[in-house]
Amino acid sequence: EMEWLFEAAPQSGYELIYVDDGCPKESGKLATERIKSKGIPHSKVLYLQDGIDQKEPNFDDIKDTKDSQKGGAVEYGMWMRAKESHPGQEHIIVFTDADLAANLSQTGLLCHNLTSSPS
Repeated sequence: EMEWLFEAAPQSGYELIYVDDGCPKESGKLATERIKSKGIPHSKVLYLQDGIDQKEPNFDDIKDTKDSQKGGAVEYGMWMRAKESHPGQEHIIVFTDADLAANLSQTGLLCHNLTSSPS
């Protein structure tokens, strides 16, 4: 469903990262199963508890997802993506919440303005 955002920019790509913030309903596990069963491309699930257990930066004082909740999930997802290397490519990270309060169709406008040379 995201492919339409990049139709006009075939040199660009995307990856959707879902971060489980310790949801007691196992949303991360459900998302992983759905990604696999439906073959959803460019998608992966991260678990905030993994970041806590691995003592990722900014999580070394947190012992459990209950100490962090949503803010930690956002920070962990952004951190994990930002630290990946993409030599020779521009690397833009966009965040939205599951309720899609921000219209994703505007992502292309934002990215275009960030990657275009000023006139």
